[in-house]
Parts: sequence; structure tokens; C-alpha cells
Amino acid sequence: MFAKLKRAWTLAAIVFVLVLSAPGVGAQEERSGPAAPRASGDSNPAPPAPRRLPKPGDVAKVFVLKHAVPRQLAQLLEVFPATISYATSGPFPNSAIGVSAAPAVMVAIEETIKRLDVPPAHTRSVETTGYVLEALSQAAASSQMPLELEPVVAQLRRTFNYAGYRLVDRLVARGTEGSGFSTQGGRDASAKSSYSLHASWIELVPGDGGAAVRLHGLVFEAQVPVSGQVSGVSTAGGHMAGVHADISIGPGQKVVVGKSGVGDPDGAIILVLSAKVED
Repeated sequence: MFAKLKRAWTLAAIVFVLVLSAPGVGAQEERSGPAAPRASGDSNPAPPAPRRLPKPGDVAKVFVLKHAVPRQLAQLLEVFPATISYATSGPFPNSAIGVSAAPAVMVAIEETIKRLDVPPAHTRSVETTGYVLEALSQAAASSQMPLELEPVVAQLRRTFNYAGYRLVDRLVARGTEGSGFSTQGGRDASAKSSYSLHASWIELVPGDGGAAVRLHGLVFEAQVPVSGQVSGVSTAGGHMAGVHADISIGPGQKVVVGKSGVGDPDGAIILVLSAKVED
């Protein structure tokens, strides 16, 4: 019995995709660059370049910044022959930077600041849904499978020899590109089962039909009772199974990412994923 309960997750062998629809300067400080090279045998670093002083004929302006970090912007503006200063403390945003330069240089600096003092790039939100299905050795008394999962179940019936399927949980997680997410569920309260879904970070991969969602470091864990009967009858003990993988989900797709031999001794827990990009 326990050999059946401890069957490993199968990933690559069962992964298939079902297409269900047609279809500035950063806000964080950068690390300083490498130190200036030292002369051979010299234990002292090279002295910094002398700071330019205001000259006759210079014009002076103070630029109030809405988005850019003063220190980073000042470093970029060092390519111009100008005197540049900025506050090292104070409220952010609305920090300021002061510039003294020749009139023609000031015009170029002002245009550069306009191009760099802009909001950060828009990050899109992603809603990921994990459907936890239980494959049963006997036909389910009441299937009540959501409409969006009917094509998935039809494909599962053609792939595996289970008699029935039922939805035991639906995990919904939100995150933005470049960030991760974490969510937990446990709709199957009678069986004292619990499920969790995590991802280290979300990547959006451009494509002809829209952006695909790449979930890096995806972890799915299922905690179900250990029993020789159908899941939901026995509550003695527990068994943990899970998925650890990187998963790609295309627009309008539902992806079966793995199955585990826990729950019904002759059945399995199956995870199906979908993802929606929200602009």
C-alpha cells in the first residue's frame, strides 16, 4: 500500500498543453564601479579627478526630480563639462540636482534630464490558477467539473485509465513580472488535506500570440491523509507530495504539470495550471 502512496511525481512524461482559446534611472542606488587601477607597487589608490568649478559665463539651474535618483543621475551627467551637485538626504521623490554649465551645455543637460527623469517601466500583473484534481479508481458520484476544465479532463481520460475525476481545490495567486507569489488552499476539509503553490519569480516571454508566462522555481505541495481508502475517509497520518520545476504557460493554455500517487491508492493527485497576463 505504502509503495503506491509514495510513487514519485512524473513531470516530463505527462506534460501536455491544451490551447483553450483562439485567439529611466532606477529607484535604487547602483553599486559603485570598480576602483581606479593602481600603479605597480603603489599601495595608495589613484586620487579622484578634480571637481570642475563654476566658470565665468556659466548659467545655473536647479532641477527638481520626480523619479530619478540624484546620485545616479549626477554620475551620468559627468560626461558633460559642468558643475553638478545634489542633496545626499531629504525626501524622495522630489529630490533636486543643481547644475552650473555653459549655456549650450546646459541645454543638452536639460534635455538629458527630461529623457531620464521618467517613471519606471510598467510591470504587468499575472494571475496564476492551479487546479488540483483527484483521479479516482471509481467513477465520481458527482463530477461537477468546471466548464473550463472539461477539455483537460477529456485529454486526461485519453491519457490515463482512471475511472473518474473531481476538483478538490482551486489555488489562485497574483504577482507581477519579476516577483514571485505564494498561496495556500484546503477546500477538501473533510479529508484534512491542504495544498500550496509558490513561485520564485515570474517571467513574461513575448510571442506572436501574446506573452507566455514562465514560472521559475515553481513549488506545488499536497498534504493528504495516508489511508488505504479513497481520500476523504481516513484522517490518520499524512503524506506530502509535490512538484519542483520551471513551467511555461502560453496564452489561453492549461498545462498539466504532474501527478502524484497519493489520495486514492489506485488514483492520483493531478495539478493543472493556467495563467492570465493583466496589462
